[in-house]
Amino acid sequence: KNSVLIWNGIPVSADKIQRTFKSLPGTKHHIDSLDAQPIIRDLKKKHFALVVTTSGRVAYGTGKPVRFHQSFVIERNPDVPNDPTKFYILSHNFRNRKDPPRNRRR
Repeated sequence: KNSVLIWNGIPVSADKIQRTFKSLPGTKHHIDSLDAQPIIRDLKKKHFALVVTTSGRVAYGTGKPVRFHQSFVIERNPDVPNDPTKFYILSHNFRNRKDPPRNRRR
């Protein structure tokens, strides 16, 4: 499909998405927040998508955990119209975030 991956601000073409994920080290995630909201595209045809956002901490390999924010849109697969359980990722965005500096009292 027309999936798009943005990894830390860098677009990854659909043909390289799988290779990108396989090249990453193992991870351990801690989810702090998760939200999903429907996007109704055509109510009569029951055509809808979901936007999902999540944030938390992730450790890569044996590294120190860093904060992350992730959002993606999944959409029903039009190639399988009679199966409401089949979705594909329409858009995916993942960002590692740096903690803001803490104010020190003097």
